[in-house]
Amino acid sequence: MKQKFELTLTSKYAAEWGIQDALREFMQNCYDQSKKQEGNDWGVHYDKDTQSLFITNKKSVLKKQSLLLGYTTKQDDDETIGQFGEGYKIALLVLTRLEKTVTIYTGEANKKEEWSSRFVTSKRYNYEKILTVFVDTDTKQNYDNNLTIKIDNITEDEYNDFTSRVLHLQKDVGEFLTCSEGEILLGEKHKGKIYVNGLYVSKIKDFLFGYDIKPAYLKIGRDRNLVDSFDIQFQTSRMWKQHNNEKLAIMISAQSPDIKYIWLPGEENVEELKTVSDDVYEEIKKENEDKDIYPVTNQEEYNMAKEAYPSATPVIVNELQKKVINNSEKFKEKVASYKKEETSPIKEYELWKNKYMGERVYQTAFRELDDIIERIMK
Repeated sequence: MKQKFELTLTSKYAAEWGIQDALREFMQNCYDQSKKQEGNDWGVHYDKDTQSLFITNKKSVLKKQSLLLGYTTKQDDDETIGQFGEGYKIALLVLTRLEKTVTIYTGEANKKEEWSSRFVTSKRYNYEKILTVFVDTDTKQNYDNNLTIKIDNITEDEYNDFTSRVLHLQKDVGEFLTCSEGEILLGEKHKGKIYVNGLYVSKIKDFLFGYDIKPAYLKIGRDRNLVDSFDIQFQTSRMWKQHNNEKLAIMISAQSPDIKYIWLPGEENVEELKTVSDDVYEEIKKENEDKDIYPVTNQEEYNMAKEAYPSATPVIVNELQKKVINNSEKFKEKVASYKKEETSPIKEYELWKNKYMGERVYQTAFRELDDIIERIMK
C-alpha cells in the first residue's frame, strides 16, 4: 500500500542550497541520532560502480510526523546541530531538484517502509509544483539497519567533496588539541576551516588553524554556513587560553585573528595566560640580547619609558604583546627592581595616563591617582 504526503515546500524553496548542503544534512542527522541512543551505530558507504551513497543508522526509525515542518527530536539539545525541524526535508527537496534519486528505507525487521520523493503539480495549491513523499508499506527491500538513506547519481567527485567537509569521514584528521569547547585542528589542510560537531560551516580568512566547535558553544542558522564572526573568534580565543604553548606565543606575536579576544577589555591579570606571558617576555628579551626590556607600542610611550626607567631598554611591540608581557610574573619582578628616576608629580601623572590609557581603570589605578594628586596639592 502506498500513501502520499504533500509537503508545503515548492520546488524553488532553499534555492541557495546545493548538493553538499543536502548531503551533510542527512549525514549530520544520522550522526546526531547515534549520540542520542546507545548502540545506534551510524555509517556512510559509497558504491562508485553504481554511484550510490548510503547513510545509515542501526536503530533509528523515521516517523511520518517527521515530514511536518517544525517537527524535531532535537529541540533544546545543545549536543546536536539541528534545531528547526526543517533540515532533512530541505535536503530531500534539494536532492530531488538536482535529480539525485533519494530512497529511504525505515522500520524494524520485516516492517520496513520505502519512502521516495518527487515534485507533483498540486491542484490543492493552484497547480504549484510541490515536494511529495510516497510511502510504500509493502516494500520487499530489507536492509539490516532500521534506517537506510540511499542516494543515487552521486559522482565520485561529489562524494570526495562531501567527505572533505565532514571530519567524521576523514581517515586522518591530523594533530589536534582538545578543549572544553571542542578541538583545535593543527593540520595545514584544516587552516581557517570552522566545523561544528564535525560539520564544515565556514572558512575564516587569515586564521592560522582550524576548529571543530561543539554546538553548545556556537549556534548556526538554518543554512549552516551563517555564523557570526565575533562568536567564532570569541570561542577560538577561549580555546587557546587552555593551551599555553609555543603556537600561542607565535599567534600573540602575529596578532592572529584566531585569538582576537584572548584578552578581553578590562582584564588586567589573566591567570590562564601566566605561562605564555613568561614565554613571550623571555622571547622578546632574547631578541634584544637579553637586555632588561620594557614593552611600549609607540614612540611617545618609548620616550616616557626611557625617562621613567633609565636602566631598562624600551622595546616597541604590538598591543597584545604589551598586555601579555605586563601579565608576566617574571616581568613584574624585574620592573620592581628597575631604578626609577625621581620625577615631578606632573610627569608621574603623564606616566600614569600613558599606562592606563584605553584600559578600564581599576581601584588600584584610582589609588595611584589619589597619591599623585595629594602630592600636587602639597
